[in-house]
Amino acid sequence: MAPRKSHAASFMDEPEVREWLESADRELLPMMERSRIALALFGGKIDAKLCLEIGAVVLYDKPIVIMATDANEVPANLAKCATQIVRGDPTDPLTKKRLADAVAKIVKERQ
Repeated sequence: MAPRKSHAASFMDEPEVREWLESADRELLPMMERSRIALALFGGKIDAKLCLEIGAVVLYDKPIVIMATDANEVPANLAKCATQIVRGDPTDPLTKKRLADAVAKIVKERQ
């Protein structure tokens, strides 16, 4: 009897998963590597794309600005990774200004 594959191994063998990961290798990771700063929009929902992006940013040692609505609590360990957290309504002009100011400050500090 052949040894049974682990759930993780069988999941990674799924064609859709392999295609998504190959796409991330080709497109997302090079884009993240070239970026000077990362902006993460955190709406309270955690999904695979957000996990991949945050993980890549941490591994590439890029500064992270997190935009979170007041209604969503940023997980403690994510907050530890953040260079800056901006809270508010992302459609509000004042919040947009605070977000732009946070990004500009980080870019200026890293020149």
